[in-house]
Amino acid sequence: MKSGSSSLSVIIQVILFAISVGISSFVVTSWPDPEPPAEPLPEHTLSIEAFNVKTMGDEIESTPGYSIDVYFYGWSANGPTTEQVAFATTNASGVAEVLLDTGNYDIKVGQSFSDTIYIDKNATLVISQIIAAETLDSLRIFSLTEDWVVTEGDIIEANFLNQLDSALKVHGMTMDSREMNLKCVEVAEGAVAYAGAAAAAREASGCKLDSDEEIAPFSAWTNKFVVPQGILVEWKDAVNEGLDISIELGRIEIKIDEYRNVRLLNNAELDESVQEDEVESNE
Repeated sequence: MKSGSSSLSVIIQVILFAISVGISSFVVTSWPDPEPPAEPLPEHTLSIEAFNVKTMGDEIESTPGYSIDVYFYGWSANGPTTEQVAFATTNASGVAEVLLDTGNYDIKVGQSFSDTIYIDKNATLVISQIIAAETLDSLRIFSLTEDWVVTEGDIIEANFLNQLDSALKVHGMTMDSREMNLKCVEVAEGAVAYAGAAAAAREASGCKLDSDEEIAPFSAWTNKFVVPQGILVEWKDAVNEGLDISIELGRIEIKIDEYRNVRLLNNAELDESVQEDEVESNE
C-alpha cells in the first residue's frame, strides 16, 4: 500500500510540475512587447498676443490681431533648419499658445516677416502689426484738364523708398483723408491691370490695391492712383505747397516679454494698491 501511495504521489507531483511549467511558458510567451516611454512634453509655454496698432497723426487705435499665422522652425547644432516644430493661429481675441523646448527658433509671422528668438522659460511673444501714414518720397501729377487744377480723375504717380531691413505692407493711399484707387490700364479685351503692378497680378476685376502688396527691404515702389471725388486744388498751390497725400504702410514688430504673464496675473492686486495710494493721497 505504501508503495502504491508513493507512486501516486510522485505521479501527482510530476503532473503538477508539468502544469506549472506550461503555465509559466504561456505567461512568458504571451507577455506584450515592452513599449518605449512616451516622449516628454516641451518644457516651456509660449503665449502669443497679437495687436493691430493704427496710428494716424496723434490718434492711436489698437485692436486684437486675429487670424495671424505664426510658424516656428527649430535649430540644430549646426544652426537653423527648415523643420517646422510648432504652428499657431491667433483667435478672435488675438491670442494663441505653443509649447517649446529650450533653444533658438526662427519664427515667421504671416507670409513675410521672420526673426530669431531664444526660449529658456515660460514667456509671452507680443506681435504688433503697426499701420502708419507715411509721406511719399516724390510724386508726379498728370492733369487731364486744361484748367490748371488738380481734380477728380487726374492721375498721381506715387514713389516711395523703403529704407528698412524688413518688408512694408501697402494698406492704401489717401488724399485729403479720401481713399485713392489705382489707375486701371487696359491690357486686353475685358481685362484691366493695376498700373505698376507685377505681371503675375495683372488681371483683375477692379482697381483696388492688392491687399498682399509689399515693398521689399531697401526697395523703391511706384504706382499710379486716381484723384478721388471732392478734390479741387489750384495747380500753383499743388506745386508750391504740395498735395495732402499719404501712403498707409504696415510693419510687424515682435518682442519677448518674460514677465507679462506675472503682471497679468497680479493685475487685480496692482490695481487695488494703486487705488489705495490714491485714497491716501486724497486724504
